[in-house]
Amino acid sequence: MDTVFCPICGKEYKDVNMHIRKGHGLEPEEVVEEAFRTKLSPQERRQGTAQKRRVDETMARINGNARALRDTQRARMNGLRNTWRERQRDYDKVMKERISQITKK
Repeated sequence: MDTVFCPICGKEYKDVNMHIRKGHGLEPEEVVEEAFRTKLSPQERRQGTAQKRRVDETMARINGNARALRDTQRARMNGLRNTWRERQRDYDKVMKERISQITKK
C-alpha cells in the first residue's frame, strides 16, 4: 500500500489523515489550507476541486521549471559549441603556421 508524508512532522504514514487528527489534533483540511495557503469551500472539499487546482498549479510550476532548465541547458550547450569552435579555429591556425614554417625550410 502507498504511504504519504505528513506535511507537519515529515514522517511517513499509510493514513496521514488519521495521523493528523490523532497525532497533531488538527483537521486535515486545516493542514491543507495552511500548507497551500488556500481556503477550501465546502463544495471544493466535496468535489476535490482544490486538489485538482493544486495539481494543475504544481504541474504548471514544474513545467515552467523544466522549460527554464531546458533553456539554460540549451544556452550552455551553445556556449560550449562556440568555445569548441573557437579553440578548433585557434588550433587550425597554429597548425597551419607550423606546417608553413616546416615547408619553407
